[in-house]
Amino acid sequence: MAAMKYQIVLLGTPWNEESIYKTIGLYTGVEFVDVDDVDNKYPLLYLYFGKNKGDASVNEHIDKLLHDAVSKHIIQPIAEVPDDFKSKIPPILKGLNGFFMKQDDLPSVNRLGNYVASFFGLVNSNKKVFISYRRTELDTLAQKLYVSLIKMKYHPFLDSYSIEAGVDFQEYLRHELVDSDILILLDSPDFNSSEYCMEEFNIANQERIPVLDIRFNVDPKKNMHRFCDFYETGMDCAEANKSDELPSKIIEIMEGCQIRAYQAKRKFVIDAFNAHCNRYDLHAVEQGGFLRCDTTHECFYPLTRIPTVNDMFHIHTMFKSLPLFSTYSKQILYNGSYCRPDLQSCLSWLDSNLPINVVNVNK
Repeated sequence: MAAMKYQIVLLGTPWNEESIYKTIGLYTGVEFVDVDDVDNKYPLLYLYFGKNKGDASVNEHIDKLLHDAVSKHIIQPIAEVPDDFKSKIPPILKGLNGFFMKQDDLPSVNRLGNYVASFFGLVNSNKKVFISYRRTELDTLAQKLYVSLIKMKYHPFLDSYSIEAGVDFQEYLRHELVDSDILILLDSPDFNSSEYCMEEFNIANQERIPVLDIRFNVDPKKNMHRFCDFYETGMDCAEANKSDELPSKIIEIMEGCQIRAYQAKRKFVIDAFNAHCNRYDLHAVEQGGFLRCDTTHECFYPLTRIPTVNDMFHIHTMFKSLPLFSTYSKQILYNGSYCRPDLQSCLSWLDSNLPINVVNVNK
């Protein structure tokens, strides 16, 4: 089977082109194509930038093209500010939720890259972010970061806000940690002296949850952490708690490493599954975004979070579009370590009643 190709067409008057090509072009299989060179056999996304007067970067069939793209949900309008929708975005696109990207702004280019990766299914992010911190040192900053993440449409977990009354605190916390895309560690001088903080960090290491280390005058001789990325703030805790700009900076850094974080979690699931296969002398090969085992006639989709009903529906739909493997059984792979018992029961019920099954690679 030919390698999957994901096509992007830039329409209108693009800006930040060099950064867009550099950032998005790193994703395996993603190609920028001209509007007249689109291959209908492969996935497609149009990125429509504000169109300046006299721009001729699209062909004469633009009206039909935009209508078809809107009906197929394969177009994203992009502007610098909301007011640009009044003058630079065609009426047919004004009902769509806009993506805003400023000139020469790398953070917004990274966000666009993450959007493209999600659109094509190259990441299956649930946008969950776990905030680990020492309350006695950085409680104010943690709360500001939590609010900022919500405004950016993430789903942050902060123990003081996110755990309902009457539930097992540590059980819930461990579940949310393993189910998160990334852990933001607010690394204060006394972080390591907290039993609970160190448990969160150790579980993240054990389950290969990517960690972003935000450091606040931590003694480098005492910092024994391993991270996918880190940032030296140059601030002490008092300064950090007062800062209104720091939460945005942390989110900017996090968005720059999201793809690497996803790939790390996905690799952990696949490696754990392959270890099971090796014990039975079986071999699974990657086929696009999933794996297949021809010996047992099974297809497997690695998911980097606890499966939901929506996940099972969408992955089942994806497999149905692959007639070559219509006779193969379909299964979702996931890391179920620390999964809450109530959700385990729900998954067991779904597993016995739906045409697609779930496999906990750590069971």
